[in-house]
Amino acid sequence: MQNFIKKTLIILLFLTPLLANQELNVFYFFNRGIVSYNKSDSKQAIKCFSRTIKLNPKFSEAYYNRGIAYYDSKKPKLAIKDFTKAINLKPNYAEAYNNRGFSKRYLGDLKGAIVDFTKALELKPNYQEAYNNLALTNQLINKRIK
Repeated sequence: MQNFIKKTLIILLFLTPLLANQELNVFYFFNRGIVSYNKSDSKQAIKCFSRTIKLNPKFSEAYYNRGIAYYDSKKPKLAIKDFTKAINLKPNYAEAYNNRGFSKRYLGDLKGAIVDFTKALELKPNYQEAYNNLALTNQLINKRIK
C-alpha cells in the first residue's frame, strides 16, 4: 500500500506542472485571441480561440469570442454555432444570446433573432444592447409586413 502511495505521489509531482502548464496555455491562447481581435486580426483571433477550445473544450468564453471573430469575418453561420455552444455550456449567458440573435438577424432569421434577444433580456433585464437589437428587429419585421 505504501508503495502505491509513493508511486501516486511521484506521478502527481510530475503531472502537476504539466497540468498547470496546460491551464496557463489555455489562458495564454485565450488572451492572445483577445489581443489579436483588438488589433482587428480576426483570422489570428479565430486561430487562438480554436487552440484555447482544443485545450479546454468547456471554456464557454472561448466559443463566445470565437463567435464574435467569425461574425466579423463574415461567417455568421459559424458564429451562430459558437454562440450556441457557449450557451450550451453556460445557459445564462445573456451576451451569447444577444450575439446569436444579431447573427440570425444578419442572415434574415428575424423571428429567431427576436427569440434570442428576448431571452437575453429575460436573463439580464437591464441589457441595453439587447433592447436596442430587439427594437431594431421589430422595426425590420414591421417594414416587411407593410
